[in-house]
Amino acid sequence: MDKSMVSDNELRIPLVTPETPMLDAALAYAEAGWFIIPVKQSTKHPGSVLGGGWETKSSRDPAVIADWFHYFNGPRGIALHCGRSGAVVIDVDHPDKVTEDHPLYGPLFVTTPPWQSSRTNIPRKGHYIFTQPAGRNIGNSLGMLAGGWGDVRGENGVIIVSPTKHEDSWDNGLYRWESTGAVPVLPASIADLLPDASDKSPYSYGGAELREFIETFEGGTHPHLFNVVLDQVEVLQAAGEARHDIHLKALCWAYRDVMAGCYSAEMATESLRAWFDAATGGGRESEAERNELWALNAALDYDPSEHVVHAPKRLPSLGDHRV
Repeated sequence: MDKSMVSDNELRIPLVTPETPMLDAALAYAEAGWFIIPVKQSTKHPGSVLGGGWETKSSRDPAVIADWFHYFNGPRGIALHCGRSGAVVIDVDHPDKVTEDHPLYGPLFVTTPPWQSSRTNIPRKGHYIFTQPAGRNIGNSLGMLAGGWGDVRGENGVIIVSPTKHEDSWDNGLYRWESTGAVPVLPASIADLLPDASDKSPYSYGGAELREFIETFEGGTHPHLFNVVLDQVEVLQAAGEARHDIHLKALCWAYRDVMAGCYSAEMATESLRAWFDAATGGGRESEAERNELWALNAALDYDPSEHVVHAPKRLPSLGDHRV
């Protein structure tokens, strides 16, 4: 590893194995600089133990962590709170799509940062760990790195880590660190392709406007057309596209249908939120809300008379509006 890339915050991946006792592992992660979250075993839901507002409850306080793992109902696992810890994680689901000419290939597979394998039968599938570049606050959008290879875990992103039991342990699922130690800064070649998240909404329309939108567009003459959007969501999911981007693309198309009088805004919003919650394991309400607000802005800037209300061949490109 190029030592010049190591972050000043000295974030590390400790020596944790699938056999390490859970409390010992949790304390080791905290000592290495990570804010952690207890989760129910065999789940990826960050709110499965801490409930709503989990993103404000992560901790690296040894006393808090000891309470979490000493006093509980049922077995618990560990999630690392990426953004709060100053990290950004490249989550590779389909390593075959990270070819030698892909921007991720060298930084992930040649430089070899700390990384955790998540499947014993798929080499290179797993979590590649970096710190946020100075002055950056990268979120969970793929930006210009789209392509069905996986996801980005930045602000309020989480990853489940060893020795937590994998939810698909029956199908070669196993969390195991293949490389540990100091965490390097995300290379500029990747960071420049990813957008920042924002603590303040970057949208000109907020929650009140979204509620007004839902209340205004209550019905429609072609509700069956929403099935077209759902069909395309399934196609993109099967192709391995990032769940964040699928949700955003689907909202963009659906809200245009809504403004063209096809079906209700409430049906589209609630149905796609339910899909997003199921696909991500829940606990990412703020991310879903940002997608809804962005799609609302795009719809309000769109001329309904130009919208084609028949079945699209694919969901629309995000173009310059990608979050």
